[in-house]
Amino acid sequence: MADQLGQLLRTAVDFLEANGYRYAIIGGVALTYWGSAWICSAEDLIIQKVVAGRAKDWPDVESLLATRGGFLDTSHIEDWLGQFAEALQKPELLFEYHRILSTTIGS
Repeated sequence: MADQLGQLLRTAVDFLEANGYRYAIIGGVALTYWGSAWICSAEDLIIQKVVAGRAKDWPDVESLLATRGGFLDTSHIEDWLGQFAEALQKPELLFEYHRILSTTIGS
């Protein structure tokens, strides 16, 4: 099964790259195939999950902050979350991120 997924992923990546599309692979596939394609950074994954705002994404954000906190480019996260919060008129996204950040790494 993993070999089939790997082959499908390679086919998709080859197509995207051959046609000049920008892409990022996230989630469980990214974890399984780290290094087989361009994978989004931990910072960008946090941003995507916060912007999605789904209940199931917040524990992932908390886990990423707890495990990678000292290695994250928090200014990158803050900048993009601020832009998304403003564009989407959802300041609560930034507030919730700050709440989780303060409880996980004490910022």
